[in-house]
Amino acid sequence: MADYIAEKLSDRPDLIDKCTPTYPPFGKRILIDNGWFDTLCEPHVELVTDGIDHFTPTGCVTADGVAHELDVMIMATGFTVTNLAARLNVTGRNGRRLADDWAHENPTAHLGITVPEFPNFFVMYGPNTNMGHGGSGIWLAETQTHYITKCIVNMADEGVETVEVRPEVRRAYTERIDEMHEQLIWTHEGTRTYYRNQFGKVRSPMPFRLVDYWLMTREPDFDDFIVTAIESKAAAEPDVVAS
Repeated sequence: MADYIAEKLSDRPDLIDKCTPTYPPFGKRILIDNGWFDTLCEPHVELVTDGIDHFTPTGCVTADGVAHELDVMIMATGFTVTNLAARLNVTGRNGRRLADDWAHENPTAHLGITVPEFPNFFVMYGPNTNMGHGGSGIWLAETQTHYITKCIVNMADEGVETVEVRPEVRRAYTERIDEMHEQLIWTHEGTRTYYRNQFGKVRSPMPFRLVDYWLMTREPDFDDFIVTAIESKAAAEPDVVAS
């Protein structure tokens, strides 16, 4: 990749350092060159990499003190991917709010699907299920739908009223994710990405191979859940006898 950049900018060596990333390949999304480097070499194009200090009525002033006159300013501010469904008014057991559970840009869920204190609540495309390493969103939807459907079918077959993932199960799963991400590209020194939260934890991409996640979601393990049987609720209620 570096050789390609150097070749495309061979007539403009002053641009090579500006265009060569300081992070490793795949640390950010890979874009195919559709004329980007050729455009930079046009005589009427100037590549400015200094940060913007402030805006003016006619443009902006960069950190080096240079004023740039502009007709159009496009603000590409990125994404807020660590909030996820925390922005919705989802409330669980004892009034527990998902926004509180996922506060501080730190959403976590077992398999990216279930959250403690939220019985019968299933998340799709939840924390650490984004496929930053390739794959299909349709595949993910089908995989998670299979897991959720299996949970519901098993609940019906076994007379279960509620399932709620155990806190220690989510905690162990999250620790496993964090350990794996320590060896992956998004935590590499010098890689800045909105995939990480304010504590440096990666909360968007999954660290697993797709086949591994597929196997993990084939069959729900009810030992991972606090299970409430329908019979237990009926037993707690007094019998009503019609006269």
